[in-house]
Amino acid sequence: DFSGWKCVNCPDAAEHAHELLSIYGQQLVVLEAHPAANKLTASQKPDYNYTCPAADSLYKTMGGNITTPLPIGSVNMKAKEGGTFLMNVGEWAGAVQSAVKQYHSADIHLRIGEQDSIICNIYNWSAQTLACNLYVWLTEDSIVSAQYFPEGPTNNYMRNHLLRDAILPAGGKTLTLAPLQQTEQIVVYTLPEKVVPENCH
Repeated sequence: DFSGWKCVNCPDAAEHAHELLSIYGQQLVVLEAHPAANKLTASQKPDYNYTCPAADSLYKTMGGNITTPLPIGSVNMKAKEGGTFLMNVGEWAGAVQSAVKQYHSADIHLRIGEQDSIICNIYNWSAQTLACNLYVWLTEDSIVSAQYFPEGPTNNYMRNHLLRDAILPAGGKTLTLAPLQQTEQIVVYTLPEKVVPENCH
């Protein structure tokens, strides 16, 4: 969900994404990404700046630019017919429903290890070798922040699923998964100072 604090329609999009999360549970991961490359995220005040390099990378990769109208989103970073990645809010539910019905050849489980490490276990259920990219992102919930609405701005908006960082490179880590085997990836990562650890995922 590409969003901006100056975007008056973005709170409705965030609510829609949260409703989809309540339907699909752990089958769905929601990211609210604020790309610096869009005019609706810019701010001279650091407290109003929710951008991060990971959001910018995703946004530019999917064809977003400074004038792309927000809110806009993508499901599974896959192109639609016509080759475009970004879709309007009204398209999200159908795209998510279609995505969760597809057969997935791999399971991913994350756990916290020792010394600031994240352990990613990926199991390839298929009898084929799989080439894939592993993405691990940091999100934060319960951020009381500034947001514009059609009736005006507020400083008391509760922001959730905010993309804070790409724990692996924003383009993902390329992996080759052996058939019917588990692959383990260990990532050493230190949380940024500005986040609240108990609100992070």
